[in-house]
Amino acid sequence: MRRYSIKNLLIIFSLALIALLLIILIGVLALVGASESMDSWFSSASSCIGSSPYSSQRVETVAQVTFPDTISNFRAESLALQDCIIYVSFHINASEFQEFLASTDISVNLTERPPTDSFLDAPSTLGWNLEHERNYLFGEGSNNRGHQYLLVDSRLPSIYLIYFIVTLS
Repeated sequence: MRRYSIKNLLIIFSLALIALLLIILIGVLALVGASESMDSWFSSASSCIGSSPYSSQRVETVAQVTFPDTISNFRAESLALQDCIIYVSFHINASEFQEFLASTDISVNLTERPPTDSFLDAPSTLGWNLEHERNYLFGEGSNNRGHQYLLVDSRLPSIYLIYFIVTLS
C-alpha cells in the first residue's frame, strides 16, 4: 500500500480545485455568450416597425390609427417575436380623446378596471408606472390585422395619459 504525504495530497487537491474552477469559468463564459446572443436576437427581433426612436407618424402608419397633432410625451416600443406588438403612451387633450378613439378599432364603451397583464408586462424602457389596484378606463377591439388595447388615466380633467397596445398578426 502506497502512502501519500500531506504535501502530495495538498498538491493533488489543489490541482483538482484548479480544474474545477476552470470548468466553472468556462461554463460562466458560455452562459455570458449565450446571454449576449439572446440579447442581440431580441434586439433584432424588436424592429417590427423600424428603428427606434419611433415617431408618432410611423406608429400611425403601421397601427392604422390617427394621433391628434397636439399629443405630447409620445413614447413607443415594439417587439416582434411571433406577432408584432406595439406599445405606445402619450398625453392627449381631453377634448381630442374622442377623435383619437374614433380612429381605433376600440369600442366607444370603455369600462373601468385595473390594468391587465398586457399593460403590466410592457417593456420597462417605456417607464409605465401603472398602479395595480387603481381603476383606469379600458377598452379593446380588433380587426383583420390584429388587436388593440387601450388604458386611459383620466385623473386630470384636461389632459389624459393614454396607454395603447397594438398586436399585429
